[in-house]
Amino acid sequence: MKLFIIFSILLIITQLKSEEDLTIKQINSFGFKGEIHKVETADNYLLTLHRIKPRKFTNSSQVVLLVHGICCTSSEFLSSKRTSLAIFLFENGFDVFLGNVRGNKYSKSHKNLNHENKEFWNFSLHELGIFDLAAFIDFILKFTKNKKLFYIGHSQGATIPLILLSSKPEYNEKIYQLHLSAPAPFMSHFPNVLIKKYGKQAVKTFTKNNLINLTPIIEVLHQNLYKHCSLNQPLYFITCMIVEFLILGDNFTKLEADHETFDKLLTFLSPNVSSTQVLHFFQFIESGKFRQFDYGRKKNLEKYGMIEPPEYDLKKVVTPTYIYCAERDRVVARKDIEHLREILPNVITYKLLKNYNHIDFDIGINARKDVHKDILKAMKMNSKRQS
Repeated sequence: MKLFIIFSILLIITQLKSEEDLTIKQINSFGFKGEIHKVETADNYLLTLHRIKPRKFTNSSQVVLLVHGICCTSSEFLSSKRTSLAIFLFENGFDVFLGNVRGNKYSKSHKNLNHENKEFWNFSLHELGIFDLAAFIDFILKFTKNKKLFYIGHSQGATIPLILLSSKPEYNEKIYQLHLSAPAPFMSHFPNVLIKKYGKQAVKTFTKNNLINLTPIIEVLHQNLYKHCSLNQPLYFITCMIVEFLILGDNFTKLEADHETFDKLLTFLSPNVSSTQVLHFFQFIESGKFRQFDYGRKKNLEKYGMIEPPEYDLKKVVTPTYIYCAERDRVVARKDIEHLREILPNVITYKLLKNYNHIDFDIGINARKDVHKDILKAMKMNSKRQS
């Protein structure tokens, strides 16, 4: 039940404008132009890849791909001009692409399946890594005529490159650097006891045809809460902020969230998600292992040739990696991220943000100076070495 409440409260913040491309609208509102590219995966999903249209000073050899977290879209990196990582990189000369993995509101197409079909939603995190991310990288490199790109991911978006690179190590040769904020391959220290205990049952309760569809709930709750989450009504706004802290991180000692962008969370949330995708994270919590989806003994034998699902070999992830950890994150525990740090063979930087919660990397009022400038510096240094 607690997981249901989490998803509901997060998503009631969104206005249901599924027909409108809010990423393009947001890019345009900042005075730039957005592009839409359609990318087909090896298993026939049709994904949307957004791009900030380059200007004259954009260095076509400095290409970066940003990928969002679960229940989000490419707009996650465009909350406001002053906190947007995508805009910051663009203004510093990078060619910026923003991916949308299968199932989010911009990537609900398939060559043969309707998105209302049960089979459309039959995917786990594994498919997001080996198919979606691989397709994005291959498309971008071919489109820009480059051999490598930079990668930035948050939460789920920081987890799926580890799946790709451990499963298809040849993709290490296509990425200059990995910048991972709140990566979640290990979750045995997941801090929310109630979600840990009741979350899987909540997922099963609200799943139909492999899909968790929160749209009807959002429509009802939106009318009662979202319209009040505004600085014009301080009491309600403070309530909304407290809700955010309780779900994503208990950050009461220092307010990191940007008040002006809190109500713009609507631009990067997406109400539909595969139940298998969510359950894959719960398996990380229960097993303490980073491995492929566990279908049960019988199906595992059929699919993998073994009773237990195979673990991802993180020693194969040799791309230079930069990890950013939020100390007050209530989704991904510091101990689990530090465990990842110990295993990965090429961690260049590990940075602990003491007053950050799970989404402060995106909307934190100090994210520009605390995180984004570090990312830019590392990417610029690499570019100088390549020139």
